[in-house]
Amino acid sequence: MADYTTYYFENEIDHFNKKDDRTYKQRYWYNDKFFKKEEQAPVFLYICGEWTCTPPDEQMFPMMVGAEHDALLVSLEHRYYGDSQPFDSWATDNLEYLSSEQALADIATFIEGTN
Repeated sequence: MADYTTYYFENEIDHFNKKDDRTYKQRYWYNDKFFKKEEQAPVFLYICGEWTCTPPDEQMFPMMVGAEHDALLVSLEHRYYGDSQPFDSWATDNLEYLSSEQALADIATFIEGTN
């Protein structure tokens, strides 16, 4: 795990309301130890799902496969879990943005924004 540094990506709270410009910090990690950028190696993006994410270690199957393919290894934390909190409070009104549609849009925005 020492090969990972914690980063935060500024993501949208509501991807479907362009009048809403609020953002939150979504936590992620990456490891370029195996990455062969000059050979246009792939990027393996591990989505942590609905729990607090930790940096994946090389013993996790997705990271083992990524390492075998000289990939850039990336791990992205799900909104509302761990340090990726859009709001300070879990009040019912704030949970409006906890949906699979918003989470999928988070991933797409992350990919577009980190190229």
